[in-house]
Amino acid sequence: MTTVGKGLALGFALLLAGLTCLAQAQLPTLGAGKGSRPVGGGGGTVLFDTVRAPFDAASTTSFSLTNFINIGSGSNGTTNRALVVIIFYANNVPGTVSGITVTFDGVSMTNLGHVGINSDIYLFGLVAPNTGSHTLAANWTGSAGSDAAGVSFVGVDPVGTFLNFTTNTANNATATVTVTSVSGRAVVAAHEVGTSFSTGNGTDIGKDNGGVISAKAANWTTAAGASTTLTYSLTSQTWGSAGVALKAF
Repeated sequence: MTTVGKGLALGFALLLAGLTCLAQAQLPTLGAGKGSRPVGGGGGTVLFDTVRAPFDAASTTSFSLTNFINIGSGSNGTTNRALVVIIFYANNVPGTVSGITVTFDGVSMTNLGHVGINSDIYLFGLVAPNTGSHTLAANWTGSAGSDAAGVSFVGVDPVGTFLNFTTNTANNATATVTVTSVSGRAVVAAHEVGTSFSTGNGTDIGKDNGGVISAKAANWTTAAGASTTLTYSLTSQTWGSAGVALKAF
């Protein structure tokens, strides 16, 4: 064999050996290793940041609430933030208001959905709200008094953050909404009724049995499984509830 032939044979042998080693090596699997997470959402836990209890916004066509909520003021840091705002309308006839726009510190929030029975409840979400205490502003078409509440979290997935918006209504003594979830996600719920609220499960965001509308309440909890139910006891009447899950990073 010529010198050139021997060189080519040696090169081919080395290449073959390299490919064999590569095939035998354990390749990293999706979701393994430091800083990784399962497909479609993290395996972490959404953590509480801070809350703003239901506040009487009073105006019938808009509001601007300065220092509405102080983002990042909790004890869990400021990484991967999200804000949920709940607006309760005292329209008595659901659907009276429309074209609602909401901003926090001038940044538009996403309308997550609404439920309307005695009046309307709307949930809005914002990923990565600016830290600090800022203004919540809203405008809409139609005339209705309003109230607003808010809760912020850290440790959320910034992609596909708000999931599985769900509503429920009935006529009994417990407002209830069950949201599809995964362990570690946060689930937020809001409730309205024409009578009065008593106590809820999970962590209370706040309630108001007076003010602009008859009664409103909100609560949240950390999901522990495939579904999460949030409830609020009340003086029996027809009620409406809405809930949403926040995906963990």
